[in-house]
Amino acid sequence: MIMGRGVLIAFLLLVATSCGSPAERERGNAFAWTDASIDASDQTVRINFIGSPDGDIESDPCAAEYEAVVEETVTTLTVTIYPVVLADRSDEIFCDMMGYFHHIDLTQVLDGRTLIDGATGETKTPS
Repeated sequence: MIMGRGVLIAFLLLVATSCGSPAERERGNAFAWTDASIDASDQTVRINFIGSPDGDIESDPCAAEYEAVVEETVTTLTVTIYPVVLADRSDEIFCDMMGYFHHIDLTQVLDGRTLIDGATGETKTPS
């Protein structure tokens, strides 16, 4: 589940986009997430990150969707966040790239394992 709320950072960026038909989606480059938390039941790990506004990427070229890839071992839980983008983006447009808070709730339980940001390899301590 992905939910956005609030505005953190604002800047303008020239983005190459297009409206392909039919639109094929692909993973963009992995990026670092900000922090993580665990709910009171110790059952849900929430990964927090900053990104573009939520929306339909096929109708709003400035919107983004996100995917979390989780790799588990006995001792680690590695989480990598990827933006999902349209495969064919060729028309230049200007997007007001506001930074919006997002989070993804994982179904995996941390259970004493080390939490790792897959984009950076950094160990994160959940709050």
